[in-house]
Amino acid sequence: MGQFQKSLKIYEALLEETNNEIEKATLYELFGKVKLEQGYDKEALLVYQQALEIRQRYLPENSILLGCSFNNIGSAHHKMHNNSDALLNYKKALEI
Repeated sequence: MGQFQKSLKIYEALLEETNNEIEKATLYELFGKVKLEQGYDKEALLVYQQALEIRQRYLPENSILLGCSFNNIGSAHHKMHNNSDALLNYKKALEI
């Protein structure tokens, strides 16, 4: 089993064990980073968006973690050559 697959299994196990929504968002971000590195850009984007949705529910709108989420979403869009969406999310990250 490759290192990426091992990482994903660990993140999945941790997701099942935690009830803390902020921790779940962080695990989704890590999951997304692995998927992006593997070239599964659309899957990465989906889990980055899940992380953002959780963070928007529980954190203040100026939280640096929201900025991280927008930046990661921008990175996924950039890899998929969706440059206007990437720029929009990078700008949101910078505003925070």
